[in-house]
Amino acid sequence: MTKTNEYLSDIFWLGMLSLAVALGQTVGLRMSFINTLPMSLAITVVCMLSIVLKNVLPKKVELPTFAWAMILGLLISMGNTPVSRWIMAESENLQFISTTTPILAFVGLSMVNQISELKKLSWRVILISIFVFTFLFFICAGVAHLVMKIQGLI
Repeated sequence: MTKTNEYLSDIFWLGMLSLAVALGQTVGLRMSFINTLPMSLAITVVCMLSIVLKNVLPKKVELPTFAWAMILGLLISMGNTPVSRWIMAESENLQFISTTTPILAFVGLSMVNQISELKKLSWRVILISIFVFTFLFFICAGVAHLVMKIQGLI
């Protein structure tokens, strides 16, 4: 598959994800499809730009596609960019919790190219993940307990 065909395929599938986000907002949250479409399309543009950045930048800057998407999203939403006011205004029309499924699908698809490397890690990844997730769970629970204690809620 040529680079052009890959980009066209990515545009198509990201467009489908964008429509799925807007449709999910409309059906699940009873929001206007027209109001949610601009922001979901903006997310699609950021995702597409991150794919282009990953392929265009030299291999010395080896970051996964979703990392580029996060960096671009952060940069365009900062207060000193020309589009930040529009992004902030439009983000009120989109409930971001319901966009997590398509976004996590995007993250999963960006990791497909690294399956062979993940296979080499085998059981060690599972063991380390269990330790990390358990540790983070208890740290987060401890912080939440501390904050609720300070606020007098418990």
